[in-house]
Amino acid sequence: MGTTVATTELWTIKITGYEHVPQHEEALLKAVSGQFVTVSIFVTHNFQMYKFCFFSGEECGMN
Repeated sequence: MGTTVATTELWTIKITGYEHVPQHEEALLKAVSGQFVTVSIFVTHNFQMYKFCFFSGEECGMN
């Protein structure tokens, strides 16, 4: 069996730029294949309080 080793090493990265990824699956797959990707979303109070399943609030948009 394998062994698990704990480490306290800290890793850091330097962000040298950013770019917007078009809103389609192929572009996202290309973006995540070679680097880290972050995502931001607009959050309303209703969205913050939902608990499960699908969110379908009136203020939910595509942009």
